[in-house]
Amino acid sequence: MRRILARAAAVLALLALVPGGAWALARWGRLDLLGRVRWGQLFSRPDDGSLVLVALTVLGWLAWLLLVASLVCETIGAITHGAVHPELPGARLFAPLAAALVASVTGLVALQQPAPDEPCQAPPVVSPLDGAAAEPPPTGNGAPGGASAPSTRELVQHTVADGDDLWSLAERYYGSGEDWRRIVEANPGTVLSPLDRLRPGTMLQIPGPAGEPGQDAPAPGAERADDGPRQGRPLSHRVDDPVAVPGRTNAVQVDEGDSMWAIAREELGDGAQWPRIAELNRAAVSDPALIRPGQVLAVPAQQDSGETTTAGEPARENPPTSQAGRAPAPADTGAPGGAAADDETRDGATADEPAREDPPASRAEHAPAGTGAPGRTAAGDEARDGAAAPGAGTGGERAGTGEEEPGDGGAGQDDQARPLADERELSEHLLRTIGPIGATTAAVVVAALAARRRWQLNARPVGRRRPPIGARGRRVETALAAVATRARPEHAPGTGAGSHAGRGLADRTQPRRGGSVPVRLGSSAAGPVRVDLLARGVLTVDTLQPELSAGLQAALAIQLSDESGPAVQVRTGPGCAWLGRLDSPRIRTSPDGAHLRRELARLVAERSAALSGGRTAAELRQDPRLGEAWEPVVLLLDEPCEFTADELTRIGVCAVAPPAPGERAALELSEQRACLDGHEFEPELVMAPARRGIEELLDAADSTDFTKAWWWTTDTDLPDDIVPLRRGTDPAPSQEPTVPPANPTAPAPSTPFLRLLGPVELLGTQGPRPARAVRQCQEYCAWILMHPAGTAAQMTRELLVADTTRRSNMSRLRAWLGTDEDGEPYLPDAYSGRIRMHPQVTSDWEQLQLLITPGVNRVSDAALEQGLALVRGAPLADAAPGEWAWAEQERSDMISTIRDIGVELGGRRLGRGEYEQAGRAVGTALAAAPGDERLLQVLLRAEHLAGNRPEVERLVLQITRSARENGTDLTAETVTLLQEVMEGRRRARLA
Repeated sequence: MRRILARAAAVLALLALVPGGAWALARWGRLDLLGRVRWGQLFSRPDDGSLVLVALTVLGWLAWLLLVASLVCETIGAITHGAVHPELPGARLFAPLAAALVASVTGLVALQQPAPDEPCQAPPVVSPLDGAAAEPPPTGNGAPGGASAPSTRELVQHTVADGDDLWSLAERYYGSGEDWRRIVEANPGTVLSPLDRLRPGTMLQIPGPAGEPGQDAPAPGAERADDGPRQGRPLSHRVDDPVAVPGRTNAVQVDEGDSMWAIAREELGDGAQWPRIAELNRAAVSDPALIRPGQVLAVPAQQDSGETTTAGEPARENPPTSQAGRAPAPADTGAPGGAAADDETRDGATADEPAREDPPASRAEHAPAGTGAPGRTAAGDEARDGAAAPGAGTGGERAGTGEEEPGDGGAGQDDQARPLADERELSEHLLRTIGPIGATTAAVVVAALAARRRWQLNARPVGRRRPPIGARGRRVETALAAVATRARPEHAPGTGAGSHAGRGLADRTQPRRGGSVPVRLGSSAAGPVRVDLLARGVLTVDTLQPELSAGLQAALAIQLSDESGPAVQVRTGPGCAWLGRLDSPRIRTSPDGAHLRRELARLVAERSAALSGGRTAAELRQDPRLGEAWEPVVLLLDEPCEFTADELTRIGVCAVAPPAPGERAALELSEQRACLDGHEFEPELVMAPARRGIEELLDAADSTDFTKAWWWTTDTDLPDDIVPLRRGTDPAPSQEPTVPPANPTAPAPSTPFLRLLGPVELLGTQGPRPARAVRQCQEYCAWILMHPAGTAAQMTRELLVADTTRRSNMSRLRAWLGTDEDGEPYLPDAYSGRIRMHPQVTSDWEQLQLLITPGVNRVSDAALEQGLALVRGAPLADAAPGEWAWAEQERSDMISTIRDIGVELGGRRLGRGEYEQAGRAVGTALAAAPGDERLLQVLLRAEHLAGNRPEVERLVLQITRSARENGTDLTAETVTLLQEVMEGRRRARLA
């Protein structure tokens, strides 16, 4: 009776809304008043109500049309079982209501149709408790059920647990939450409305499960377990096909509800391999999105899919190397959901939690769109991510040195919307972003960027913001930081890769010696491959592609520009002119190759003539008076060197050059492999993607085009009818509160609170602290807070972690945060594909932004004091170099905001003669921006006005010494202030 009443109510609601709504609008609408509206006097005379009635009538008709459009879309989707679901403009406004009404009404009509050429069979009910599947009936052609499984849907009983909903159940059984309508159709008497909450204990009938009930569908790339007989068969099944090539292809018959993604996941172990199935069946399947039940498809045998396992064995992946400074997640085994069976891997989370985290948007790109695994490209070219060729494996192949740039013909937006599934995809993403750059080279670039930005922030005017970095620059910077932390453990001198390359190999970790110029050429299975250029004299390099030679030269020059390495001078040709952006005193670029050859000849002549008395260049380098003049010189030539290795080694000069005609090169360089003295390794080069990104980053770090800061307000930003108050209108000094120091004993917050303005801490959590990956959980929490409604794909690509690692850490973070008083998790499951935090989860950075919303120069002293009370040190103080690279712009904003607060509040205190309070405010800000020149100016002025002469002298010495050590000039304002406090007045200047 309840079912009949619910459906009758839905029918009445449809009649009332569609024909009834149209009749009501036609009956009581007042479109007839359009003729009475005096449009010429619309803004000069008050409305008599006609215009309001007309507007309400128009809005009513518009809402009615949108409702009808939503009903039409949902009806088409229900009739076609989701195969066709049109999206009309504005139809989503009433989509939930329309879906509920259509789902209720369709229970009165039998919309299910039998498969082509097969009789309609009653669906047998299979209970997961008895462990036996129903005997399949014979097919229409008389084949036994063992040879050809039936196309009718099997049903599995599922008992609703607390927290279950239609979307999560569809994800669990079908791999996609968008198939929730199948569950609604199979339970017309239980699920009256898709919007109703499922009651725990309710028994649901699940048609055509993809795996065992209660477990997740296998995630792409996860291992598949073979624990015995399955409670429910997979949707697709293999059949005998004489056309199939033994050992190369298998024949698979499509069942109802199948898709190429599901077949690829079941047969190949990874749903992302579906383009290979589409390629093999191009003649029979024109649209890979539309496959019919009963159709037989050819599927590549599993041994050809890039895996090393057979069809009867579970797919196993080799343990991936650590990426981005993070240990790879343990291989998930034993569970179809991809979650590890052991408690340590799952960290106390349920098996279905990681699978729920994968948003439906991350699967949408797997619909047949021609995307596939990245292919190998020529060096220096842009990588193109197209459809994978038939039989082309992707495991272990390097993706070339191109760069994916949305909108420029590279990898499309679909690829950007897909999470990085595993460590292999993460490595390929890094390779596409910055090419085969090495960890040592990347570390030098990251350190140079950090130094440039310190200078840039020091020169930033108050109320201005550091120039933003473009999208490509942000991706490259994050990738460089990740690669810089991926260096394998170094081998001791004389062992491993450090010795097998023959003469001249050295290790940078050795003590610095006068006759050593070590560089890293690449890496092999044994470890980094290094060579001492000075010991070799001439390193000949043979390559068929000039771009590879330029990439090697750039990598060597960047490594040698490191000030922490041995003192050396580098001379390059015009191909490395872009390295001038490094502004390194060690690198000098020649305008052409002829100029570089003349410089080499001059060096040989001068140093050979200067060597007298039997002393060698190595001995002269140890002389404190002559050491700088005899520093080793490395020349990166584009033409063969005309001097021998012994001649150059004797005078402390070395060269990297092509071999002479007929000469065998010591280093043979190709795109993927290199060979040094017969030993192969993977070269580390600075190719076009990394070069363009590094250029953009260095240009942005050197730019003085500071933009307007969002935390600062100018008079032009205020409305015309508001006059800002001038300084001096504050209460008397005795009424002003002092700057409160940060209270380390403040009570812990009752809800999760992330502290970023100092060492990173996550307080107020309601769950147990994870046993491991605590810092990564804190980083994930910060990313979600700074990127509300972000996606899993965006998260993996900005944090540069594999999706398997992300899922594990998200489960840890969810358990750590816990739930609120109402039982709602502080990190809800991303059923909509958008990851959001509970509204009660916040951070000190968000609180600081709220305090200064009107502008640092507009808020009261109390607000600035409260903001400084949140500061416990430098933002992200305990983040290791290379970590939190995605948050570099946010960290810069934190430092800049705190610095401007200190300058503003200190200036206000100085104006009122409160020198101690001014010094305290500046001291707190200096904890976030150590050595900032503007803050030191305010502090120096406060100590000078307070008469603290010893502190004044100490500050003057600190300011001048810091400028000399950093190689920067003091501003004119600072120089004038130093003259005033030390000499009593400003020095005279002629006009």
